Amino acid sequence: MSSKGLIFGLLLQLLLLCSSCFGAGQQRQTPELNQAAIRAVLEAAMRCQNLPQVHTAVVHAGIHLYSFRLQLHSNGSVTDIPEDSVLLPLASISKGMFSTALPFVQKQLQADRNDPNFDLLTTPIKQLLGDSDFWFLDHVRTDEVTIEDLTSHTTGLSRHDALSLWSGIKTKAELAELTGRFNATGTFRGSFIYNNLVWTIADLTVERLTGMNFTAYMRKFLWQPLGMNGAVGSSEVDARGLVAKLFRSSKHFGSGPVPFERTDLERTLDIVEAAGGIYAPLGDMVKYMQHHTAANYSSFLPPPPPFKSVNGFNAGPAFDPRLLNYSNVRLADLPDIDTESYGHGWSRQWYRDSLSYEHSGSVFDANCHLRVLPKRRLSVFAHTSLGRSDSPSQSTYANIVSQYITDLLLQNSSYVTQENVCSLLRDNSAEPPIVVPRRLLSQADLQTCVGSFGNYGFGTVSVSENSTSGLLNAAYGSVLYELTPVRLAGDTESQYSFFLAILRPGGFPLPPPVLGSNASHVTLQQAA
Repeated sequence: MSSKGLIFGLLLQLLLLCSSCFGAGQQRQTPELNQAAIRAVLEAAMRCQNLPQVHTAVVHAGIHLYSFRLQLHSNGSVTDIPEDSVLLPLASISKGMFSTALPFVQKQLQADRNDPNFDLLTTPIKQLLGDSDFWFLDHVRTDEVTIEDLTSHTTGLSRHDALSLWSGIKTKAELAELTGRFNATGTFRGSFIYNNLVWTIADLTVERLTGMNFTAYMRKFLWQPLGMNGAVGSSEVDARGLVAKLFRSSKHFGSGPVPFERTDLERTLDIVEAAGGIYAPLGDMVKYMQHHTAANYSSFLPPPPPFKSVNGFNAGPAFDPRLLNYSNVRLADLPDIDTESYGHGWSRQWYRDSLSYEHSGSVFDANCHLRVLPKRRLSVFAHTSLGRSDSPSQSTYANIVSQYITDLLLQNSSYVTQENVCSLLRDNSAEPPIVVPRRLLSQADLQTCVGSFGNYGFGTVSVSENSTSGLLNAAYGSVLYELTPVRLAGDTESQYSFFLAILRPGGFPLPPPVLGSNASHVTLQQAA
């Protein structure tokens, strides 16, 4: 090699080395946040939507950057809540926490069995529990289903968590037996169908393998090692008091009274602890976030299986730039959010070109959202308590708060501002919060849309085409909905996403209790 070539090669190596050093420095740089500005936005949101409480936290590289615990008073003032004086219901965020504990449970079981190759996630449950303890209607699922299948919603079972199913069910074993009787509406390991009930089967499996109940093994393998001393499960006495408090503050849900007793709710949450029954103070959530941002995230969260869209009443895309058209927000400012896959209690997404593991959760008047950006070692948590629970957009409140803070961390700006936050969170009971192009449906389109709803599995819904609007009307119990189908560009798995508008309120939108113990799934039928 010539001297010029040698010098050029050395310079190139030096340049690459400096570049990598600069990148590493960028990775370690702690994000700066204007906490006063963030608080102003949060207080504005609380006042205009009468949100009693908002809790948020940000963690970077295992370091707690800041937290807000805010309380709205009747005179409009907002004050700080004493640290960790409030237990926060984590709802479906519990799924990721349960899954985070599983590798530590597996390590203990490997030691107990003297088998370093034992895999808790991928060993068929039939082998773990025995032939007589659990079964599905079809032999393939019975023989092959694993905890990984259950925690990734790939069983193909469509039942979610309709409370009309719970009459007479008092134990996790009874729920597991009932769940096994459902016919599948999706392909095993080939379709994504969100299902809360199967998480109880995973929990029951771990309980029997460890000889400990849910809260005992969660406390031993995750909460105590992380210092989460305030976390509890719904089966514990402390959590029961919180459930009672939630119930009292949610006397009305939707447009009608809550149609079940508090004891029914307590029993339900006791049985589905792994899917949505964990409660924790904000300080414990910070420790949980520190765990996820301080460690190598992929070491205990392998990439989930390929994602296939869930079909059903879905207002979730309300803040997707492909659907949203607010007059006071520029479309270019909204975040690109592309869901890639789901597994182990986490939705794997791309948020503004950053890989994001996240999950939302709701239980009555509480809504929460947790996001972890592993490559940036950032985590954002938001939790909102609602003053009312009949706004169709309430499930997005914590998500919007999380998006606002995440945007500030990633790009030092956000589409959410103090001036427009009230319009983003405004009461949408009178009109839809999004404007989408209305299009006439062909008969083929109608059949596609009607068939899609069969995967949701809540109960009987009559779907018909409205000849005037060209849209779909869905009669769900005594409630009449209008479904706006929007074709998503590049979406080959699910042709449509839907925005739901309530045309005629009427009681609580749960299916009537017509499902017997031998019921499988109920598909949608086109109205005559």
